[in-house]
Amino acid sequence: EFIAHMSKSQGYARQARFSVDIQLPGSLAKLATRSLATTLPGQSGGARANLPGAMDMLEMSKSMGRQMNIHCDSISMPGHDLQSVDHTTFGPKRVIPVGHGFDGTITASFYADLYLRERHYLEAWQKVVVNNLTHKANYYDDYVGSMKIYQLDNDGFATYGIEATEVYPEQISAVSYDYSRASSIVKLSCEF
Repeated sequence: EFIAHMSKSQGYARQARFSVDIQLPGSLAKLATRSLATTLPGQSGGARANLPGAMDMLEMSKSMGRQMNIHCDSISMPGHDLQSVDHTTFGPKRVIPVGHGFDGTITASFYADLYLRERHYLEAWQKVVVNNLTHKANYYDDYVGSMKIYQLDNDGFATYGIEATEVYPEQISAVSYDYSRASSIVKLSCEF
């Protein structure tokens, strides 16, 4: 009976069969144009003071977007939960659902190339979130992107997927170096 059910469901989902599609903020071209026109007080010319990472992100998305998706070697699909409150009128208390939510963090790790372009890509995105010169956060809608995570079958076709519609790289992990691991590949971890 177990084998029959497994055959009917065409096998099990495999943890190594996934695909990721990270999309940068849709307003990136507008932000890059705006940042070129902004100057710092006391400066002349088109210093990129307002959104210093916007131009970098726009240029990098052309060459690095696909590489980021391919180099993602692990990712966590966020959970989904029902949020509830305790309710008592008379007798035993009941737990009543009042809404739903998603686990707030998606953790992903990426293989890093020789120039750590993946880290530069994520850092440039973070510069769009918080300006490194003025230390001010930008508008939420200007820096959030989206991310699609798919479960794949044995032939590489998506069998299930989710889209996280408001993501940004919140925390990039430190990179560790160690002489005893000469043949190991550097991996970057990021929380979105």
